[in-house]
Amino acid sequence: MLDFFRKLFATDFIPHGHCYLWRSDIMWLHVISDSLTALAYFIIPFALVHLVRKRRDLAFDWMFVLFGTFILACGATHLMAIWTLWHPVYRLEGVIKALTALASVPTAFLLLRLVPQAIALPSPEQLRAVNHDLEREIIERKVAEDEIRSLNQDLERRVADRTKELTEANEQLKRMNDDLTHFAHAASHDLQEPLRLVLIYNELLGKQFAQELPDPAKKLIATSIENGSRMQNLLTAMREYWTASEQHEDTRALIRIEDALQDALTNLQATLEENKASVTYDPLPTLNTEHLIVVQLFQNLFSNALKYRSQDPPEIHVSAARDSGRWLFTVSDNGIGVAPEYREIIFGVFKRLHGKKYPGVGMGLALCRRGVERLGGRIWVESPQNGHGSIFKFTIPDATP
Repeated sequence: MLDFFRKLFATDFIPHGHCYLWRSDIMWLHVISDSLTALAYFIIPFALVHLVRKRRDLAFDWMFVLFGTFILACGATHLMAIWTLWHPVYRLEGVIKALTALASVPTAFLLLRLVPQAIALPSPEQLRAVNHDLEREIIERKVAEDEIRSLNQDLERRVADRTKELTEANEQLKRMNDDLTHFAHAASHDLQEPLRLVLIYNELLGKQFAQELPDPAKKLIATSIENGSRMQNLLTAMREYWTASEQHEDTRALIRIEDALQDALTNLQATLEENKASVTYDPLPTLNTEHLIVVQLFQNLFSNALKYRSQDPPEIHVSAARDSGRWLFTVSDNGIGVAPEYREIIFGVFKRLHGKKYPGVGMGLALCRRGVERLGGRIWVESPQNGHGSIFKFTIPDATP
């Protein structure tokens, strides 16, 4: 083997030209044919390399490299065929052919494995069909986008129109509410004076002619005074209700709920003593809320407990507990209680369940609901059993800064 490579470039054989007896026509036919073939073989790899460099997205680019190597080796064998016509370096020619074989065998083997994948590649016609489908899909999507854009514009226009209508309706409702509030104020104020005169004249009539009037007339006068007083109370309650309903400046401040409760007890001190009532309370929080509303709230609930008392002396207890970002207040009493079917009705305006048996106009709990709703909470009543007390509960948001 070493001797072979030492003589790799040796010319110890007869050149191929002797085979053709140096006939110029046959020899030059081989020279020209091998030269053109070699030239073509040398050009093809450069074309393949240029293709791979320019189209890096091509699939199986490694196969182009193998083909280029194989074809370049083939071109070298044809050049050696020309060279050995005059210079018999057959050992070198054999080595070049061996290298060509080494390049051709893996190229052929890998090509066989590549053929199924190449067959699976989409044809130009298939690619054109896919492109056509994509173009159609793009057109359809643009049409759909235009329709959606048109629908959005139409929806925005409708929303704007509806918003305008709602704004106008709200403004009209506000004007009507203002008119109704002014009417309620005017009615309650303007009716107070003539009603007061009617009550005065009836009282004077009953006093001055007490000896002369028969009993039926005295009874009619007493009934007129009673109903007039009731009417006067109704007008006063109506004015208070509408005042509580008006939107006025927010007067929230950080207050101690216990202070508001004490103010309510001070306002009701005489009534509490008269009924021999006791009011107890647990520790109460400090909240950012409206002092006057909380005072009125406790005052109305205490008055309600005193009014609807049982035979036992009234006992009222107030407690408070934190409940999911708000405070839950409980005002319980030992009064006559509230039946389940009336637990929502009692918060209505002028709603009274016991007729003339108990005094009042049915406005206290309505004012409680108005006040609690203004503070952002709600109020309801529970009763363990009719005749065994009431439990009023209301919430106030914990807006402490």
